[in-house]
Amino acid sequence: MNFIPKIRLFLLPIEKINQALPDRGLIYEIGSGQGILAAILAESSGKRQIVALDNDEKKSNQARRRFNLTNINFIK
Repeated sequence: MNFIPKIRLFLLPIEKINQALPDRGLIYEIGSGQGILAAILAESSGKRQIVALDNDEKKSNQARRRFNLTNINFIK
């Protein structure tokens, strides 16, 4: 992981985001980039189905390879 995603991850209120979302159901993450937040949300609850959307196909493909989770789908 390069420097910028690490900073972004540090600045995001991940715990607050996670607590604000339901533990189960369909969740869309728009502008997922490298998919870090989507993966954290998917790992937090296996009853969530995460759809991570990004218009950069390269990033979506990288995220798909990096995070091999059954409850997440990366889409361009």
